[in-house]
Amino acid sequence: MNKIKASGTDREGRTRWELQRAKDKQSIIALLSVVVLVLLLALACLLLGAGAKSAEVVTASAVQTEQADKLTVTEVKPLGTFKAYAYCSCEKCCGKALGHDYYGITATGTVATQGRTIAVDPNVIPLGSTVYVNGVEYIAEDTGSGIKGKVIDIYCDTHEAALAWGVQPVEVEIALSETVEIDS
Repeated sequence: MNKIKASGTDREGRTRWELQRAKDKQSIIALLSVVVLVLLLALACLLLGAGAKSAEVVTASAVQTEQADKLTVTEVKPLGTFKAYAYCSCEKCCGKALGHDYYGITATGTVATQGRTIAVDPNVIPLGSTVYVNGVEYIAEDTGSGIKGKVIDIYCDTHEAALAWGVQPVEVEIALSETVEIDS
């Protein structure tokens, strides 16, 4: 630790401002090294997956915590064309009447929410996964007796909205993430 003398400088003649600038420079260098590591990891993922379809996207983000540095790498993998239906919480769609203990509750225990919830076949898409349907992000939170194979069911707030959706072919992608600790 450099102690500042009464003259306003340390033993080497550096002022408080110069010492703070040196600390700031060290912080910037540390941050840049994390950014370079993230870019190198993303590049390695891309090169290793060079034989993969060009639609795949790999992103990386670095999170610095007090315990250790962590790196999360997310790959968006295309699953292909699925048949998409829509449903709501009503008895016609889910078999549960208003007032039922589990009315509007998904297979994962969350409240079904328009713009977030989709029902999936968990043998194809694991529950809890982030899924992109025609580029729109959803969470695989529910299942259904008619949801088998490459079929999804998109949650709507009303039965009318679900009927208006009908049945549509959609492109489905899944986000696969992995978090690893980085030695510092």
